[in-house]
Amino acid sequence: KEHVGGSKQIIALSKILQMTESEWKEYLSEPDHEMALEIRLKTQRGLAIGTEEFVRGIENKLGRSLARASLGRPKKQMTEKGAVPF
Repeated sequence: KEHVGGSKQIIALSKILQMTESEWKEYLSEPDHEMALEIRLKTQRGLAIGTEEFVRGIENKLGRSLARASLGRPKKQMTEKGAVPF
């Protein structure tokens, strides 16, 4: 659950190795509402899901930003006198 940037507490490897199969299944079956919300929001917005490092790596490979852009048309820039150019 940590691999998508979830907030679930990280368990030490030594503790994981000592878990029984039923304890491991119980851990994995616990709902992680924050992770579900993040997945839902990013899916709706068409954004990458993962840690910042993962997203930066994908951006570097694609050569483009995967960050959320401002919505709508860019605002027109005002001239020095405050008039909008045609």
